Amino acid sequence: MTLRVEAELLDPPRERRDPSPVRVTVVNDGPDDAVVNARLAPGYADSLSRELYAELTTDGGAPAAHADRDYERPWPTNDDFVTLSPGGSVSGEFDLFDWYRPRQPGAYRAVIVYSDDEHGPQRSAPLALDVA
Repeated sequence: MTLRVEAELLDPPRERRDPSPVRVTVVNDGPDDAVVNARLAPGYADSLSRELYAELTTDGGAPAAHADRDYERPWPTNDDFVTLSPGGSVSGEFDLFDWYRPRQPGAYRAVIVYSDDEHGPQRSAPLALDVA
C-alpha cells in the first residue's frame, strides 16, 4: 500500500496569533485498496487517538513550536475508517496554529504527518510559513 499526504495552507498567517487553516488530503497511490482513518483528527506525535500531527521547524530545521492544547478525544470507531480505491482520497482541515504555536516571529516549515498502525507515518511536502 502506498499513501501520499498532501497539505495545503489555505490562508497563510501573517502573525503568530492568526489562524492557519491547513487542508490535508490522504491519497491512495497504490495499486490496491487501502483502509484509512478518514476522521483525520489532529494531535501531537506522542499523543494517542489522533491521525495527524505536524513537525514545525525553523527554516534551519530546529524544533519551533510548543504544544498548545490539552485534549481528550474518543478512540476512532469503525465508522471512521474508509476504503480508498487506487487513486481515491479523503480530506480534512485543521488550524495548525491552534495546535502548534511558533515561539517567535520568523520563517518556518511545517510537515504534516498522517500516521496509523497499518501504514506508519506518511509525511507531506513542507509548507512554508513566514510570520511576524
